[in-house]
Amino acid sequence: MEQDYNGTVYHFNGGHADEWHPDANGDDFSFSGSGTIQCPSQTLDCSVNLDAQVKKFQDDQDVWRIGFKVTDASVSGGLLCSLADLSGMPWYLADSSTHDNFGNDDGVVWPGPIQGNIGTLEVLLAGSSVASNIHAHGVSYDNVDTFSLTGDLYNNGTDTAQGCSLSGDLTLDSPVNYLTVF
Repeated sequence: MEQDYNGTVYHFNGGHADEWHPDANGDDFSFSGSGTIQCPSQTLDCSVNLDAQVKKFQDDQDVWRIGFKVTDASVSGGLLCSLADLSGMPWYLADSSTHDNFGNDDGVVWPGPIQGNIGTLEVLLAGSSVASNIHAHGVSYDNVDTFSLTGDLYNNGTDTAQGCSLSGDLTLDSPVNYLTVF
C-alpha cells in the first residue's frame, strides 16, 4: 500500500500485513464530502466525514483481502443535519455476500475492485434511532482518493431493504493526497 502524505510517499506492505494502518502521521484517514441520508420520514443533504483505517491481509483460505474500518462518522450542515448521527462504530467493509456479523476479519478480495457491503450501522435523528442493526450495499473505494456510498440500507441477517439509503462521494482530506493498494 502507498500513500502520499503532504508530498512525501510512504509504503506499508510486507511485514505489516494484517495490521490496521492510519496515515503517516498516525491519524486515521479522513474522507469528507456531500452526502444524502434518505429515509421515509426525512431526506437530509449534509456534509459527511468518515475516519478510517486500512489493512491488507490473508484470510484463512490464504486469499488476499483489503479491509477498511470506519472508526468515526459525523454529519453536519444545517439544523436537521446537526441532529443526525451515524453510529455503530467501527464499521467494516466486507464482500458483497456479507450481510451480518461484520468484523475485524472482513475485507474484499484483492486484487479486484474495492467494493462491497459495510456494517453494522445505526442512523439516529434527534437522539432517536431511525435505523439500527443495518448495513449498506454498493460501498466502494476508487483506489486513489474517493470513498463512495451508493446504496440502500438493509437489515442485518435477513438482508431485507430497511427503507433508508445513504449516498455520497467522500474524498481524502489533506494532508493525504492519495491512498493506493497494490
